[in-house]
Amino acid sequence: MQSGLKFGSGSVPLNFMNIEPLTGSNFKRWRADIEIYLSVNHLDLPLYKKPPEALTIASTSEQQKYFDEWHRLNRVCKNVMKRTMSDSVSGSIEEKELATEFLESIGERFKESDKAQIANLLNKLMNTKYTGSGTIREHILKLVDYAAKLKTLKNPISDEMLIHHTLNSLPASFEHLNTTYLAQKDKWDINELISICVQVDERIKKEKIERSVNLVGKPKWKTQKGNNHKGKKFSPKLALAPAPDSKIQKPYQTKCYFCRKSGHLKRDCTGFKAWLTKKGIHKEEKSQK
Repeated sequence: MQSGLKFGSGSVPLNFMNIEPLTGSNFKRWRADIEIYLSVNHLDLPLYKKPPEALTIASTSEQQKYFDEWHRLNRVCKNVMKRTMSDSVSGSIEEKELATEFLESIGERFKESDKAQIANLLNKLMNTKYTGSGTIREHILKLVDYAAKLKTLKNPISDEMLIHHTLNSLPASFEHLNTTYLAQKDKWDINELISICVQVDERIKKEKIERSVNLVGKPKWKTQKGNNHKGKKFSPKLALAPAPDSKIQKPYQTKCYFCRKSGHLKRDCTGFKAWLTKKGIHKEEKSQK
């Protein structure tokens, strides 16, 4: 018989009001939250200790105290369970005297078929692929978790088969890793597989980053727009180079030094001739004068 037990609430990492109410499809999550809440608050004694024997005249005060405290916590456990159920679920389950029996009866109501669970786990195990989202460690641990759950359902998968399947679930960039494993005699365990895959994944991601940086830094060849050479490609270096210092020769045009217009000489300018007449000058001057 235990004595000197201390009960009471401690720190509460899981708020009672934040426990998702049991609706039927979330039984596993609900049970885990209930057990965590009762445990961190030191209320879970009835879940792992059998009920004390009935009191007698010879019972000590410590036995009396333990008896009263155990039954009080038993009621608390059941009340917490009922408080976190939806009304429809709570009304459909018969309440038991012991909290452990009450919890088991709830589990029986929402117990999944073993065959359905096995089929669901096998489907997840076979169809889960690593796409690069998240980490490769999380991906492998997810597959290990599926295999562990299959083992509890008496459908174990050997470690060697799990490793082969894990390698096959990786993208084509890991193909050389699969080839290396098949070529060697030694076998890897799960921990070695995780360590090697993490290193390879980091190297692949680093190479992708380096390639993307190089592509961004290297100028691309583009088709020049707005020129007379349609379809031809040019280098940006050539486009930025200064144009050659070449002059295009134009045909010589005469220019009048009197009216400043092109196409005639001063001696042929009508304006110049009119000016001479006005001035009384009848001698024809040369255009160069």
